[in-house]
Amino acid sequence: MKVQIALVLLLALVSAQTGGWKKQNTTIFQAANSNILNEAQIAVQNKYSPEEQGYEFESVVSVETQIVSGTNYNIVLQYGNDEGEIQQYDVIVYSAPWNGQDQITKCELINGQSASFAQTQPSRTQIGGSPQVTVTKPSSLRLKVRRQENVDSHPTGTWENVNPEVFEQSNDSIINQANIVVAQQYNPQQQGYEFDEVLEVQTQMVSGTNYNIKLLYTNGEGSYQTYDVYLYICPWNPSANQQKATLTGTYSV
Repeated sequence: MKVQIALVLLLALVSAQTGGWKKQNTTIFQAANSNILNEAQIAVQNKYSPEEQGYEFESVVSVETQIVSGTNYNIVLQYGNDEGEIQQYDVIVYSAPWNGQDQITKCELINGQSASFAQTQPSRTQIGGSPQVTVTKPSSLRLKVRRQENVDSHPTGTWENVNPEVFEQSNDSIINQANIVVAQQYNPQQQGYEFDEVLEVQTQMVSGTNYNIKLLYTNGEGSYQTYDVYLYICPWNPSANQQKATLTGTYSV
């Protein structure tokens, strides 16, 4: 009987510790996780090339970790230039040491232009002597820094790309929650922007489910905003649920 009680308490403790995000001391993290930090910097360099713009890495602003089947590291990196200007990047590294392959599941310039949006830049054609702007609406914003693609199976801990249209059809409550988070943090409706579509979805099975959702908002005048929304949902323990939205780009014609 005592053994059974001890086992139940142990399982409860593991369940409570698995899935939630925990803030880490940035100084200690840098000293003990140089490989993870290096991977995050490489992801930023590969996607945005800040050094070519005169920016150099300065510091780790914040670190959060999440124990899953492996570990998620949510790292905010700061870069600066000689003029005192700064850029901050939000990066998530999923590390599973036993399979030897880490994944960059998120890499975004916070409140800046997303490199993966370059394909949607307006083109100008000459009609009747005056320039006309043709706007190409983005159909998808793909993460370009993931190391693992075309995975046949998705065991606990790995991230899975989900078809946005299929996801929308069967996950209204999740999409609504993502839009609520955006409204609470940024209130785009007050700026004239309305939710348009889901651009990208990733899910990760942990003790519950992580959702990484990219949303597109438009204002009907050729301007767009994109938001990256993170949701952690644990149906059997709602108090553990977590959420965060990041404005990743504003684009005007």
